[in-house]
Amino acid sequence: MTDTWARFVDYAALASGAEAGFAIDPASRWVEGHFPGDPTVPALAMLACVQDVVARWARANGHDVRLNGLHKVRFRKKLSPPVEFGVRLEGLRPGTPDARFDLVLRGAGDASGSFCSGSAALEWRS
Repeated sequence: MTDTWARFVDYAALASGAEAGFAIDPASRWVEGHFPGDPTVPALAMLACVQDVVARWARANGHDVRLNGLHKVRFRKKLSPPVEFGVRLEGLRPGTPDARFDLVLRGAGDASGSFCSGSAALEWRS
């Protein structure tokens, strides 16, 4: 994902997954026209970051796995740019059919806790 969409901040491997940070600025292409006078980060932008973390984990661990779908996705908060958030994936093990994800706000003054969660369906290839 290029910086014109969401800026990649950091990546960390976890015991059974990964966590990465992203920032979406008011000039992000995700926010253009969504909505004039009340800029809002679209749900698709947040979910694209989940896909990005799956791809980064796969490259870092030498696996060929793709995000094949999303299930039980729950959004609990509207996001307005500028915003920085983390995407945490747990349960990423070769052959597992899905992994749990949580999106959490980062930064001073932000309430902790997940503002979006769900399950990522995975497609493992040789």
